[in-house]
Amino acid sequence: MAPADRFTAEYSKRLGTLRGEQLQAALDRFDLGLLVDAAPATGGLSGQNVFLRTTKGDWVLRGCPHYPWQFDKERFFAQLICERTRVPAPWPYLIETSDVLFGWRYALMPRLPGTSEPATTPEGRIARARAMGSTLAELHGIVWEHCGEFLPEPATVVPRDPPWPDWKIRDLYGWLERARAHSDATTEADAEWIDEIVYAHSDALEEPFEPTYVHHDFREANTVAQPDGPGFRVTGVFDLMEGYFGDPEEDLVRAVWEYASNGRVDCSRTYVAAYQAERPLRPGARDRFRVYMLHDCLVLWEYGLRAGTFPPQVCFRDVAEHFVSLEIL
Repeated sequence: MAPADRFTAEYSKRLGTLRGEQLQAALDRFDLGLLVDAAPATGGLSGQNVFLRTTKGDWVLRGCPHYPWQFDKERFFAQLICERTRVPAPWPYLIETSDVLFGWRYALMPRLPGTSEPATTPEGRIARARAMGSTLAELHGIVWEHCGEFLPEPATVVPRDPPWPDWKIRDLYGWLERARAHSDATTEADAEWIDEIVYAHSDALEEPFEPTYVHHDFREANTVAQPDGPGFRVTGVFDLMEGYFGDPEEDLVRAVWEYASNGRVDCSRTYVAAYQAERPLRPGARDRFRVYMLHDCLVLWEYGLRAGTFPPQVCFRDVAEHFVSLEIL
């Protein structure tokens, strides 16, 4: 048996069975050392990652991209984060464009130190949330001349059209229509409630802002952290596929939702307060929060309907109203 054969295994359903010799060949492509250990990545929903240890360090193999542009976009934002902030991100982000080895493109990057697991004590959870807020404020130091999306060829940021407020509302209702197409769980009463929230609060989207990097899935599960004295320090941020340039305040809601869904509204408040201490919110922030949280709940609702994770007889307002009405700002 060749030494690498002992690493042949199914590391995730998405990636399928990977042979040890394939993993070594991927490492050899970038001169990353001899394979010493391999393990499925902990956490995450997509099953794209494998942890590799070699004679030259710890690495992450990321494979089977969701879209042809996924790795190019993640590399673009990883480089921006490393060059313009103090927040660690996966860099260098090494991409193999050929699909000959595995049947799909892959990327390799250093494995960031720390853990994505929640802190185990109430004090630790508060400290971790505080570090998250400060880290997001640091990420929002990356600014751009316009709101826009990444375009891989050439690697640039294309302006959004229409203007931000119109685009955000249009996108919100797009998620509503996709949700309603799945089933009748999103009711006419839900749609009327959504209209009420948008009508009451969307004028606040007109408040000017400087476009910043928006991670769009910023939460503890997409970071790693380590204890740092009495507190915590975020030692890496990843899963950068959803990034774009827009209103920084919309980036607050995903972590608020995650904390609150786990009964940790105190962490939500700590997180937002730590962010505000470094980046004060603009006038109208409470109204914008309602719209941005409503939008994010629709994104998560549509995903849950597709995945079948919501129980029968539950409608959208049952799930979303608690989060949209949170008083944390």
